[in-house]
Amino acid sequence: MQYHNMQAKAELDAVEPVLQAAIQSLDQLNKTDISEVRVYNNPPVLVLKVMSAVCCLLQKTPNWPTAKLLLGDPGFVDQLVALDSNQLPDKVFKNLEKYTKSVDFTPEKVKKVSLACMSICNWVIAMERHYRVIKMVEPKQARVQEAKEALALAEKNLQRKQKSLKLIQDHMKLLQDAYEGMVQKVENLKHEKVLSQDRISRASLLTDALAGEKDRWITSIAEFEHLLNFVAGDALVCAACVAFNGAFNASLRDELTSKYKEACLQNGQAVNWISQMAGNKLRKTKLNDPNMMRTLENALRVGDPILVEGFLEEVDPGLTPILLKQTATVGGQEVVTLGDREVEFNEHFMLYMVTSTANPHYLPTVCIKVNLVNFMVTFDGLQDQLLSTVVQQEKPTLEQKKRENFESLARDTETIRELQRKSLRLLQSSEGHLLDQEDLIETLRQSKIVSAEIKERIEISKVTAENIQNVRDQYLPVAKRAAVLYFVLADLSQIDVMYQFSLPWFQNIFQRSIDSSSLIPEASPNSTADENDKEKLSRLLEAMNNRLTNNVFKVVSQAIFSEDLLLFSFHIYTSIERASGCISSEEWNVFLHTDALADLAEANKTPESSIKPIPYWRLEKIVDSVSGKSPFHWLSAVAWKQCQYMSGALEVFHSLNRYIIANPHQWVKFGEDPNPFEVLGTQPLVEEDSTASLEAAAFDWLTLTDFQKLILVKVLRPDAFIPAVRHCVTGQMGPQYVAGVQLDMKELFHQATHYTPLIFLLSPGSDPVAQLMKFAIEERGSALHIDMISLAEARDPEQRS
Repeated sequence: MQYHNMQAKAELDAVEPVLQAAIQSLDQLNKTDISEVRVYNNPPVLVLKVMSAVCCLLQKTPNWPTAKLLLGDPGFVDQLVALDSNQLPDKVFKNLEKYTKSVDFTPEKVKKVSLACMSICNWVIAMERHYRVIKMVEPKQARVQEAKEALALAEKNLQRKQKSLKLIQDHMKLLQDAYEGMVQKVENLKHEKVLSQDRISRASLLTDALAGEKDRWITSIAEFEHLLNFVAGDALVCAACVAFNGAFNASLRDELTSKYKEACLQNGQAVNWISQMAGNKLRKTKLNDPNMMRTLENALRVGDPILVEGFLEEVDPGLTPILLKQTATVGGQEVVTLGDREVEFNEHFMLYMVTSTANPHYLPTVCIKVNLVNFMVTFDGLQDQLLSTVVQQEKPTLEQKKRENFESLARDTETIRELQRKSLRLLQSSEGHLLDQEDLIETLRQSKIVSAEIKERIEISKVTAENIQNVRDQYLPVAKRAAVLYFVLADLSQIDVMYQFSLPWFQNIFQRSIDSSSLIPEASPNSTADENDKEKLSRLLEAMNNRLTNNVFKVVSQAIFSEDLLLFSFHIYTSIERASGCISSEEWNVFLHTDALADLAEANKTPESSIKPIPYWRLEKIVDSVSGKSPFHWLSAVAWKQCQYMSGALEVFHSLNRYIIANPHQWVKFGEDPNPFEVLGTQPLVEEDSTASLEAAAFDWLTLTDFQKLILVKVLRPDAFIPAVRHCVTGQMGPQYVAGVQLDMKELFHQATHYTPLIFLLSPGSDPVAQLMKFAIEERGSALHIDMISLAEARDPEQRS
């Protein structure tokens, strides 16, 4: 169809220009040209043929008169132009052939006759040619038209089919979408199934991992909610502790705050503690060091901590700008003024000032500038340290194991806390569904496993620590005795400020005294192995205690005045007895403060007294007993009042005043004998005619301990108290603790070191030079190596130093 259509169009396009050219020729004809042809009465043959052909096309009679009439028509040319060859019957063109087939019917030949007829001839030929082309094209156009109609019908059917197809496709799409939706739903259900199974599994793992945390969290939440109510008060107490409690020792801090327990160790431990806390950057200097200020300035600039030793009870005013942080900004830099220099101040700078002065007294002007921390030694802390020393010597592997076990326990405990904090941190930072956090749950599971292992190790470590401590406690009597002796030495400074003994010096004596290589006791031949070990250890500990006590007494007795020797021995005896529990705190208080307590009890007896009653044992009986007059002339009223107080205050002296009144014969010898302490060791005498209403008229003083006897002597016979003390110490500790120790120059020399020189305190009539020279000759065979220097006469600076 397309081919025929294009072919017909091509043929028409080919003939159309010819027709248009003929029409244009006709349009060029004017009336003059037409009049020229119409004037012929007997036209030429070619003119007649041309006009006859025109008459034939116009379906007129083909003759000259008709032609002449047509030429005379003013619309002749328009008529020719408007003539449609498609509207003419075929017979017109058939009749036209007899003219056009003539050999002479050509425009060239007609032109020779008439120019006007030439244009008309071209039009006739074009009309005939157009007709023939039309006739030839019409079948093709018909076929094209039929094809178009068939095509239109086919397209219509196609559109109808396409609509049906679209409906089917839309339905198929709906079905496909529904299918895909169902498939996706199935896949989602499968995924949700797998996800639910995984979540169930993770939930089980999570529940197992956090099983032990629930109770702890519940308890912690309750504790935190409870503690939140006391935040303000706790902050106030903590601030007060930091500001005021640092100057007290550990026991007083515990008593004052009741919030925490501070384990402070020996003097010098402050330096160790600061050194460990500050690390390698800590700079150390002393107050008397000429380069102290330079070291301080350098530490200020770089921000290093510095420790200054040697402070007394006053602080150098030059340090005030640092202590009060009196800084200024110069050129954008914070500076502090030291003397006449401005030194850069680094905010990380820390100043630690250390004093070794025993019980220093600082004025408020000093206290407001610093935070005081008392590192004074405590009994428990010193006892534990000395216990470590003796165990380290006797069982070094055990002490090492204890240290390693303690470090492991502390490390594992901190790891447990870190795992607990990590679990809370992971739970808090998780995003999305908790059970979808596989990494989180796996981490918690691993933490649970590690936590369980650590807890098991902690339990084992606790059992191990308990076993180790049980073994260590076997040596506790030695450490306890050493701690008691050290505090005895510390108390001597209250007698004379010169009596001060450092802890390192005491530790040195302690280590020498517990050397068991020369203290190996013999085992009992009839004992089992276990009993033998226990007996051997018991004897070893007793030997250590005896040697330690004797060594301390021997060295210290040479360093104190002879008038204080008995007091020192008595203090050792009472301290040992108090530590062992043989002397109760009530007995000790009565011994020290009998007169004051008796006065207080008498004051409490008066109803209008403003003194508040004290919670003493059996206070009612004490008050009731303080009455009456002394029954003996040798017993003063003050002593009798104290005796009555003691009768109610101490159970061992219960009704003592009544015993004295009921059986005066027993107490006459006690009151008249120059050594009443020895009388207390004899059988009491009872009058045969005693009318005492008590079940036993005699007071059984044989049941009293030596210290209780001392109390009795101190109250009833204070004039014989000193001999009684001497007798008591001799009986309990031995005569060497009363007689003193002879000066042994050789032993003193071997005890001295370049850190601990020997200093002889001279008094009128005593001069150790002769003994020193004698010892030099005995030691080295000559005294030539001894240099005698008088500091008052020395002129050499080295000699003075």
